[in-house]
Amino acid sequence: MADKAKAKPQEKSSEGRIKSTGGTQFEGERLTIEETLGEDIRVLDFAIMLSNFVDENTGKNKDYAHISVEYKGEKRLIMTGSGAILNALRALDKKSLPLLTKVEKVKTKAGRQTYNLS
Repeated sequence: MADKAKAKPQEKSSEGRIKSTGGTQFEGERLTIEETLGEDIRVLDFAIMLSNFVDENTGKNKDYAHISVEYKGEKRLIMTGSGAILNALRALDKKSLPLLTKVEKVKTKAGRQTYNLS
C-alpha cells in the first residue's frame, strides 16, 4: 500500500498575505465553493499557487487558487484545488476581470463530482 502524502495545515495568516495582480492584498472572509453553488459571483482577481498536497501519481505538489470575489455585495475569498476551476482560471485573460460567473457542480464521465465556472 502506497504512503499517502500528508499536507501541513495551512496557516490562517497566509490568507492575508496573498497579493492581487495590482499588488494589494485580497480582502474579505473566506467563502466555500459550496456556499456559492448556482449563485452569481464576480471574480475580481485570483492567484494560483502550489499547495502542500502532493499528487500521488506525479509526486509533485498540486496547484490551488485564491480567488477574490464579490458575493452578495461583499468582497470574499475562495480557496480551491478544483482542477476544472483551475483550468478555467488559467484560460482567463486577467484583463477580462472582473467577470460575472456562477459555480456549478457537475459529474465527470467517471461519475465523480467536480466544480465548473459557467
